[in-house]
Amino acid sequence: MERRRCRGPLARRPRRPHPRRHARSAHRQPRVDRAQQASGDIVRRRQPAHVYPAQRRADPIAAQRQHRLPHPHPARRRTAPRLPAGAQTRGIVTDRRRSERDTTIDATNTTQRWLRGYAGDTTSPRRLVCFPYAGGTAQGFRPWAKYLPADVHLLAVQYPGRQDRIDDACLVQMDELVEQVMEALRPLADRPLTLFGHSMGASVAYEVAVRLERENADLATLHVSGHGPPHLQAPGDLHRRGDAAILDDVRRLNPAATEVLADPDVLDFVLPAIRADYELVETYRRAEPPRLSVPIVAYGGTEDPVVDEQGLRGWESLTSGPFEQRMFPGAHFFLLQDERTVVTDLAGRMG
Repeated sequence: MERRRCRGPLARRPRRPHPRRHARSAHRQPRVDRAQQASGDIVRRRQPAHVYPAQRRADPIAAQRQHRLPHPHPARRRTAPRLPAGAQTRGIVTDRRRSERDTTIDATNTTQRWLRGYAGDTTSPRRLVCFPYAGGTAQGFRPWAKYLPADVHLLAVQYPGRQDRIDDACLVQMDELVEQVMEALRPLADRPLTLFGHSMGASVAYEVAVRLERENADLATLHVSGHGPPHLQAPGDLHRRGDAAILDDVRRLNPAATEVLADPDVLDFVLPAIRADYELVETYRRAEPPRLSVPIVAYGGTEDPVVDEQGLRGWESLTSGPFEQRMFPGAHFFLLQDERTVVTDLAGRMG
């Protein structure tokens, strides 16, 4: 007997392909076997995500990496190594945190590349520009924001070859470094500028101050710390010697970095920038440095092996304006021991 199909409302009609599902299936990836699963390749889920353990789920970030072209310069594509837990490395080139660019600066690309802002903005009536020491980063001045008055725009210079500028070539000539810093600062010279530099940063800040005065910029004061004036600097050759000599000097001046610098991976990451900074400092000479007209304030540690109280007083001959000298307990990095006191003292002398 021939079976007849039911034509009622419950009859099963031929299923029509859903347009979305049909389009989706056209791009469906081929099924992957178990060997590919074990190798960590991307697996096309055929069931809801909750069915699979977390470690077997596809990683979208890894998927993107698999299809990336190789970096044109693999040797330059570096990332900072993981540092020991609790390592006190704030502000040195080993700091893994990427220094934030100051999004409040409406200026040239050069300004954005060289300066980082941590307090205030371009509408603030006063600007404080800080220059790091050898091997230092702009990030080291970030904590100063909580000790400064609300009307101060805090900026710090980011030297090349570290943190978010790791792929930029380090500079070993003072003139070249200062010229590039000047290019970044010119758009911000419409308000009074106060410069602060520690150690190597003191020399850089002085050279920037000379050029700012030459261009009739509104320079308020120059603050130098942990370093003598350029005409009293003795020549050095550490940058020509082996890694051990440079590292011994870094540990001598900054004992807090000893633990970090014991890691070979960290050394490979930081030594190029530190060596370049040492070369810049040790080859910088000013037999007859120009005198400034702005006030100079010199800061020092009572136990600093780099420069003593008499050496700091040499800055007095480089200004026709007022000169002050401020001494604080501590060694070369005295400003980290009682940061609040140092920054508060500086803020009161910004002019």
